[in-house]
Amino acid sequence: MSENTVKSHVRALLHKLDRRDRVHVVIYACEDGLVAHHHFHPDGRYQVHPFG
Repeated sequence: MSENTVKSHVRALLHKLDRRDRVHVVIYACEDGLVAHHHFHPDGRYQVHPFG
């Protein structure tokens, strides 16, 4: 896949989601619960809690 193809797909996604850049897509995904919440356990282990 070429760089131009990736850029084209990203532009299409931004347009469909009505967002101006990738940062705003991440904010949108976090606010809508579309990404997992990440936490660090007190003993240092990394934990992932999907959708909550």
